[in-house]
This record gives sequence, C-alpha cells and structure tokens, in this order.
Amino acid sequence: MATKVSKKEKKAKKVQEKAQFAEIDRRLEQERRQTEAAEVARLKLEAKLAYEAEQAWLKAEEERLAEESQSMRSFLEWRNTTLAKLEAEALAVTDWAQFLDTSGLPHPSREGDVHIFFDTISSTFDKSFNSLLQTLLNIHQVTAAAEELALGEDQKGNVKLAAKYRGYMQKLEQLANVRLDWTTNYLLQQSYGVWADKGKNIECGKIGSWKLALWVNHGKNPRFRVLELPEISVVLNLPKQFALANVAIRLLQKTANPLTRSRNTYMSLGGVFVIDVLALPIQTKVVKIWTLDFNLAKEGKVRNLGYPIPVVGQSTATAGQQANVLPIGVEMYIPTFIIHWNPSPEIGWWDAEEQCWQTTGITDIVHNGHTHKLTFQTIHAKPLAIIQSRVQQLPYKAWTISPTSSCTALLTLHTPVLDILLDIGEGWCKLLQPVIRELKGIQAQQLPPRVLLQHLSQCGLSLLPEDDDAPFVAATIKEMAFEKFVCRDLALTVPAFRLASSDFNKIQGSGVCVARLQEIPEALWPPSLEKSKVVKTVIYKPKGVTLLDYSAKLKDYPERLSTLIAEKLATYHASVLVSLQGVCSEESRNKMNVGNVAFTECVKDIAYALRLFSFGP
Repeated sequence: MATKVSKKEKKAKKVQEKAQFAEIDRRLEQERRQTEAAEVARLKLEAKLAYEAEQAWLKAEEERLAEESQSMRSFLEWRNTTLAKLEAEALAVTDWAQFLDTSGLPHPSREGDVHIFFDTISSTFDKSFNSLLQTLLNIHQVTAAAEELALGEDQKGNVKLAAKYRGYMQKLEQLANVRLDWTTNYLLQQSYGVWADKGKNIECGKIGSWKLALWVNHGKNPRFRVLELPEISVVLNLPKQFALANVAIRLLQKTANPLTRSRNTYMSLGGVFVIDVLALPIQTKVVKIWTLDFNLAKEGKVRNLGYPIPVVGQSTATAGQQANVLPIGVEMYIPTFIIHWNPSPEIGWWDAEEQCWQTTGITDIVHNGHTHKLTFQTIHAKPLAIIQSRVQQLPYKAWTISPTSSCTALLTLHTPVLDILLDIGEGWCKLLQPVIRELKGIQAQQLPPRVLLQHLSQCGLSLLPEDDDAPFVAATIKEMAFEKFVCRDLALTVPAFRLASSDFNKIQGSGVCVARLQEIPEALWPPSLEKSKVVKTVIYKPKGVTLLDYSAKLKDYPERLSTLIAEKLATYHASVLVSLQGVCSEESRNKMNVGNVAFTECVKDIAYALRLFSFGP
C-alpha cells in the first residue's frame, strides 16, 4: 500500500528538483561560456597568427620590392643622366637661336629681359592702331613663347616653373589690355580735331588676321544704321539707339584665345572678336590763352558703357532697356584653321561675372564654309568667339601605342567623334590623321607632345583634358602621381611591346590602372591585336605592378582578372620590366633595356598629357 505523501513533502521535493535543474543550467551555462571563451581565444590566436603571417609577408614583399627597385637603380640613373644631357643639348640650341634672334623681343626664360619688357610696355603707348597692333602682336609672341615653356615644365613636373611662366602670360594679357585702352583713349581725344579738320570718324588697323577699328559717332545722323569697315572686312548693322548716341564703338579681332578657363565645358576657337561701346571723353577746350586738355599720364582708361547704352546719368542699362534691347548685326570673316563639327558654328559671349562662355542672346548664325564668312545677331557688346565643348572628344573609346621602329611609335586614339593618329619620335609628336584642310599648317610639324595638343585644341580638336572635366563625361580620375608613374613605366616597354587600352580599366576605380601588352617581335610586321591569344594584361596598384598572362578571349577572363585585383597577397613588382622577366623573349628584353630614352620619355609625356587611364576605357 503506497505511502501517502504530505503536502510539505511534495513542496520539498519540488524545491529539490528545481535546485537540481538550476544546477544543471548553471553547469551548462558555465560550459557554454568556457566553450565561447575558448573559441574567442582560438579566433584571436588565429587572427594574430594570420596578422603576423601577413605582416611577415608584407615585410618580405617590401624587402623584395626594395631589392627590385635597387636592381633597377643603375638603369634609371642611366636614363636620368641621358635625359639631363638631352635637355642640356636642347637648351644650348635654344640659347643659340635666341642669340641669333633679331626681333628684339625677350625670351621668357630670361627673367631680367622679361621684366624690362614689362616696364617698357607699361610706360609707353602707341598713337595709331597699326603701331598698337604691332605691340599687341609682340606681346602675343612673347606670351606664346611663355606658354610653350609652361607646357614643357608641365611635362617635366616642374609645377613652380610652370606657374611662373603662366604668371608671365597673365601679366602680358593685362598689359595688352592697358595698351589697348591707352591708345583708344588717345585717339578718342584726337577724334574731335580730326572730325573738324577732315570729317573723318573711323580709324582702322590690320596686321595679318589681327584687326582693330574705332568708330566715333560725331556725325549724329538719325538715319545711320550700317557701319561698313572694308579695311578689316567687318560690317555692323546698328540699332537706332546708336544713331544719336554720344558713343564710340571699338572692334578688335585677334587669333589669341583668352587665358581664363571657362567654368562650363565651352572653349573658344580661333581667338575672339570684341565689341566695346565706349563713352566719349570730354572735348578739349580753349579758354583765352589756356587749353584745357585731358591728362593722359594721369588717366589712360576708357569708359565701357556696355549694351544696351545706359541713359544719361546711369552707369548701367535699366531693366526695361535690357528687356527690349535690339540686336547688333555682325558680318565678319573667321580664321581658316578653325574646326567646328556642326554645319554652323556656335557663338558665345564671355560672361565675366560667371567666368564662362554663354550663348543666350546670339541668334541667326550663318556660316559660309567656302568663304569663311560669318553673320549673326547679338545683344551683347562683349568678347565674342566661336565656341564648342572642350570635352567633345571624351571619354576615349580605345587607344593603342604600337612601335614602328626602335625609336618611333604610332598612337591610335579612338574618340566619340573621330580617329586620331599621332607619330611619336625622339622628343616630338606629329599629327598623321585626321587629314583635313584646317589642320594643314600643323600636320607637317614635329612638336613636343603638350605643345602639339595645345595647337590642336586651339583649332578645335581638344585633347588636353583636366580633372575638372571628369564630371561632364563620367570619367574615373586616377591620382595624378600614380597615373604619371604608370605612363612612365609602361613607356619603357614600347620598343618591344604594343600598349592597348583595357575595358576593365575604368570599372576598377581610381586606385587601379589596367592595360594590355602585346609583344611585337618585328615592328614592320606586327601581329593583330584583336585576333591574338597571347595578349597580356598588366595591372597597376600604388604598391606595384603585376601581370595576368591569360587570354582575354576566354570566358572566365573577367573572373580571373577581378580575383587577381582583389587578392591582397598577389605578387606585385617594382616595374613592369621585372614582371616581364621570363615571360618575353630575350630580344624583347634587350630592346627595352637599351630603348631610346628621348623616345620612351616622349611616349610617357603624350600618354600622360592625354590622361589615357583617367579618360580612356
């Protein structure tokens, strides 16, 4: 017979069971914590060992890369010494040319002569437009020489010297404007006497494609509408506001483009055509034995009224005038070297406040491609120019640099507009294609890389991109020093290899450059790039360069390339020359080791000037 359990005993049993379960839970929790602590300790140990292994590997890699760099030291010293000799020889030729120069103009490389020129220009003025135009041309010639020096220093990476020469250019531009105003002011002062004696109120000057004219409205003919200036081949159709206005109009056409870079993508082509509406100075008066004359030494400026002409007593036009302004009709002839890719060129006016070219208010543009005659209507009396987008050729679609001999190569650049071919030699580049009449004057010239690209840009073939162009073309900008190193390193291979763009370069971001390499055993009979299955891929990172010796035609190529780029422990080398050891022929290695220094340096300069890795595929 079962013993009856009391309530007290049941309660005690439940308490005991609860205590047992609590003890079990405590032990399980203790075991879990011990296991977790052991796992954490294991992971920490593994992470520590992995970190130590990675650091050891990185240290070994650093030592290896340092050894590779050291092994290339004699080669790089030989290149630098050779470059220094070439620069000294070029400087000697330049010095001799300056010695033989009889123009009397200073060379920007001679700082003392330049400052004397500044002082001379700022302390004298011309009394006729022909004399003034010669002064402006002299200033332009010195400015062009300073620009070439600045571009040369850009190639060498001498930022301070390049800035110095560009400072000269800015100063010269300011002095040209001052001289223009001084002579204009003088002629305006004299215009009263000339009108009274000869009935003449127009002064013109022309030297080559530089033209200058001044019309002073002394006649006040209410029917006057057309200002014909056959001396400079310009006709203005003036609104009736000019007929009785006490103003003068100054016209300047020059083939020099403004130095200021437009904040939008527009650039000017073939110089500018400037329309200035000027106030007339106070007329000289004779009072008894005294002549009250304007003091030119004290004030050589002119007052630019702008257009529409403000009412008397106002410095600017009213809102009502600006809303109802009538356009000025312009008929002129443009330079023959301008390339514009549309049937009719686009014309803009310079907005000094916004520092950019604008197109509003310019209409009825008609261009005759055979005679180069241009007509249009404008409501802006400001600097005008034929403009087009400076990023029109960007981004590049593809590019190759192929050796054609031991010291020449062919650069092929495919842009959204056309294909461009450049011949690369020992310190020079030459345009081979496109062959068009506007570029005939440039086509035969062998010029330093940046100088050639600057000349092409002035004609309308803009190929000197800068970082601020990237947002307009969705480019991936590579860090400048990194990209320059890549261009310099790859240029060393051109005596034996073809360089080509890679579609994977752009998608890798700013810290990776990707290109293709194809060995060229004989430059006269190069193998096809697209059909070849032995094209290598070269990958650059800031830490070095590595090769993927795998055909891009195979399906898993993108995966292999991405894996290699992402791999932290991949083997990188100090130079592509080291990476190519053992994977190219001995003949090709010899070609690269003794490659023409001036030639390979020029390849580097043109590749970096074009920013092939930032604005290419």
